[in-house]
Amino acid sequence: MNKTSVGPVHCANCGALLADRYCGRCGQDSHVSLSLGHFLHELVQGLFHIDSRFWPTLRTLFTRPGLITDQYLAGKRNSYSPPFRSYLVISILYFVFASLFDTVGARVSSTADREMQASDCTQMAANPGWLLRLVPDLEQSCVRALSNDRRAIDQAMQNLLPKVMFAVLPLVALVQFWVYRRQRPFYLENLIFVLHFQSFYYMASALALLLAAGIGAL
Repeated sequence: MNKTSVGPVHCANCGALLADRYCGRCGQDSHVSLSLGHFLHELVQGLFHIDSRFWPTLRTLFTRPGLITDQYLAGKRNSYSPPFRSYLVISILYFVFASLFDTVGARVSSTADREMQASDCTQMAANPGWLLRLVPDLEQSCVRALSNDRRAIDQAMQNLLPKVMFAVLPLVALVQFWVYRRQRPFYLENLIFVLHFQSFYYMASALALLLAAGIGAL
């Protein structure tokens, strides 16, 4: 290593003494910092590549989700899969898993806790929630769903939810950044936290679906 370099002396991931740009023990790049360019590079790479770090990441996310965020932000990034890559794989697996159990929006009922009727569709279309606003032609979709044993609206919600979550998470991170900007002064730190938390949520939800299916089969 050039003696005039101002780079780190020890690897932030494993603590080994650095003799070059890349750590001789774990291989982490000592010149990589938490920047937008680095995050976008990981995003593109995450679409096409899963390595052996994914399984330790999966285990740590499920057992100690806060630890993996702390260690990643502290520089121990070579020990885990990048946050976006982990989120992408886990979210895909979760929605495939949930569709097999057919529990996302399994039944539609009104606020009176009774089965919906066709007349309720007009009221729903007049006062939709923020999520239902994204359903095209809500009233007619509702009527078709009721006449089709509610399968149409269930399928629409299943297809819509992954897209909504993908768009909402950066906004959640932005709100969190505004609220906790003194503790976490960088937006990407908050986005990484949100990605890790949502990944943990999907894993816990998948386990809950599995337990519910097992109990229902008894």
